[in-house]
Amino acid sequence: MLFVRYPDLLKRLVAVLLGIPLQSIEYFQTINTEMPPEEIGKKFCRLDINMMVGGKRVNLEIQVEDEGNYPERSMFHIDSIDTTSEKDLWLALFNAETEEELEKLVSSGGEVMVQAVEAYRGITATEEFKHLEILRARTRHDEAQAIMNAERRGAEAEREKWKDEKDQLDAENELLRQQLATFQANQKS
Repeated sequence: MLFVRYPDLLKRLVAVLLGIPLQSIEYFQTINTEMPPEEIGKKFCRLDINMMVGGKRVNLEIQVEDEGNYPERSMFHIDSIDTTSEKDLWLALFNAETEEELEKLVSSGGEVMVQAVEAYRGITATEEFKHLEILRARTRHDEAQAIMNAERRGAEAEREKWKDEKDQLDAENELLRQQLATFQANQKS
């Protein structure tokens, strides 16, 4: 939502991530900007970018779903970033979880982080965003409940299986006791 509504921030982020000067992007257009998730609870994003860089056409697809190929993202913490690296600042913004972390970015990240954090705050204050957060929270709760119920059913099934096995072993033991008693009675006679 942030980058759809603030394409200049997206353009700057793309330049930083690609390691190219912002001025080298001659044309920049976002397409497929509808951002609803394919499933409730999934992160939003299906954003394609068409751009011209140095006379060459470049098409980018932005994905939010973690495909396991973003290990560096988890390594960034707000007190250990290089504030002279705009890439580090963007990664810290994406990783920020508290208002304190956002404030540190604003105070140490320069004008672009001020713009990005203000834009983020503006997005999160909208009724649309609040409604989506409620839906996500409900979905997370429902998924957790479903997992808990599945684990409970699995545990119950496992207990039932063990009970059946115990009953079978008890029956086999009883049969062996009877056979032993019969054998011992026959031995005495």
